[in-house]
Amino acid sequence: PPGVARRNAIFARAPRAAALRRAAKPLGRRPRGMTDGDRQPEEGSEATPQAQQNGAGAKVIEVEKKVFLSSQQREALRASLPPGKSKEFWDIYYDGPALELTKNDWWLRQRSGVWELKIPVTFGQGKNACQSYEEVDDPCAILRRLVESGLIPESPPASPATKQRRHALDHGTAPPSVSNLVPALEAHGVFPFCKVHTARTSIEVGRLGVQANRMMLDLDTVTFDPVFAESLDGVGDVHDQAERPFVIAEVEMMVAAGHEAEAAGSLEAFLVDHGLGSAPRAYSKVFEYLMRFRPRHLDSLAAAGGVCLTTLEQLKVAMADAVE
Repeated sequence: PPGVARRNAIFARAPRAAALRRAAKPLGRRPRGMTDGDRQPEEGSEATPQAQQNGAGAKVIEVEKKVFLSSQQREALRASLPPGKSKEFWDIYYDGPALELTKNDWWLRQRSGVWELKIPVTFGQGKNACQSYEEVDDPCAILRRLVESGLIPESPPASPATKQRRHALDHGTAPPSVSNLVPALEAHGVFPFCKVHTARTSIEVGRLGVQANRMMLDLDTVTFDPVFAESLDGVGDVHDQAERPFVIAEVEMMVAAGHEAEAAGSLEAFLVDHGLGSAPRAYSKVFEYLMRFRPRHLDSLAAAGGVCLTTLEQLKVAMADAVE
């Protein structure tokens, strides 16, 4: 788009802390029905029970499977399921100066102004099975988990104001405010690296188990803002790369820790029951962004064992075959 190269050059010269502050501000393109910096739980969503369980100290795990579907398969699903609800939102993803987060499959993002951290959970999955993540959406808890994990170090000698914030965090008295999280991220060189826009249709496809957990189907169409591209050299037609949609489907459930395998079986069964058991496994929109705009970042993840480039290329070919 016009002006992208100029914005990219300005960003490249700016300190990372300034970039973090710019990205943390309310986003310029507001999703319909949502105010900037404020996300209300949708009717029928898992946001409210998740927040309640997080507040009670219980872990809530998102179990998901992403697949590539053809337009015919997507329309067949829409026709066979209850009506869905549509929404749009922006995501901005963050990482540390040595890519400490993405190398460990940790995903820190702002979704329409709300901070979220996704932490991987392993329960003996196969290569084509579901993924699972603990979701943390309280800024104080996010900061605590990042420090406890060692993915960001303890703060250097701090100012009195920083010491006061840390004392409040340690004693659980700090409000769940971005004001605690952003300064800590800035101090450790955490920076935004990916910005994507998603138009999503969410469909509740059933309730399963004793806890009546909702199974949701998300049909996403994703476009990209190249503002955090490593370089626009070699990208080709920037407008095409940014606006060419990445289309993906995902089935997911939010369950209490310990119920991941049961949820994964339910997701697989749903796909089989709808004739999609052989649908090609999909990769995430963040990896698509890295392939389009941040190849050096992607190479670093591959070198650290965080992703297999050969597998990504195979999945990309499978996507092309699926959507034809």
